[in-house]
Amino acid sequence: MAIGGLLRLICFLLVLGAYVAPAAAQTVTSSFTVVDTIPPAAITDLRATSITEYSVTLAWTAPGDDGTVGTATSYDLRYATFPITSEGAWAAATQVTGEPGPHASGATETCMIIRLTAYTTYYFAIRSSDEIPNMSALSNSPRVTTLEEGPPVRPTPTSSPYPEPGSDAGPIPTSVPSVEPTPDPGPEPIATATPDIGPGPTPTGTPEPTPPSTPPVEPTPGPTPSSTPTIEPTPSATPIPLDLRSPEVIGADMTDSRGHGASIWVWICLGILGLLTVGLVFRSIRQWR
Repeated sequence: MAIGGLLRLICFLLVLGAYVAPAAAQTVTSSFTVVDTIPPAAITDLRATSITEYSVTLAWTAPGDDGTVGTATSYDLRYATFPITSEGAWAAATQVTGEPGPHASGATETCMIIRLTAYTTYYFAIRSSDEIPNMSALSNSPRVTTLEEGPPVRPTPTSSPYPEPGSDAGPIPTSVPSVEPTPDPGPEPIATATPDIGPGPTPTGTPEPTPPSTPPVEPTPGPTPSSTPTIEPTPSATPIPLDLRSPEVIGADMTDSRGHGASIWVWICLGILGLLTVGLVFRSIRQWR
């Protein structure tokens, strides 16, 4: 009987343990649940690294997920024309879209804000948050003034290879475009007339000279061939007296040279006028007496 009662007691305890053990284990597990209440650390080195007329580039040091440990989840960057140092100013500021994702704690983050107004003062502020999300405190609020618009650049005409003086088109080229030289066709042939001084032997079988492609070399003066006598007119502004000229030259000039023939007629006319003048003078003297 004692052994049977002991066995029944052992079976009762085993059955009781099967029902009690799961409930006890669940109670212990729930008692160790951890809730994340630590926000990322506040950013204190927000600064501008590049400024133009219409954009500002900001940089800061990444915080952590819990204070300065871990990696945060997101950033909230805002700007305004007034200091962002309170919750009311933060709510009234303009939120930037497209902020970069956070990196590990201690990394340097950068972001460019565009479509700003030239020569305007802006204030910036940033916050980070974790996955809960726990929001960090406000960062410092740096003051940045965009640059003033510069004068418009005057376009340089494309028809000239050199920029106009005072323009910003760049350095003046130091080389001049080469120009292909035009080949020299040589001196133009000059037609000269040879006066006809009477019948004479006509040269036959003599080919006409061809103009050379290069400038001809003036020949050395020499004796004129007897078969073709040529009399060159003497260039002189003062006509030669009639009695000093040879009959051959006078005949040649009157026959073929228009210029010398005209000068002879001028002398004849002057002689006639001289005779008329002398006659009139003698007539006047006779009448006066």
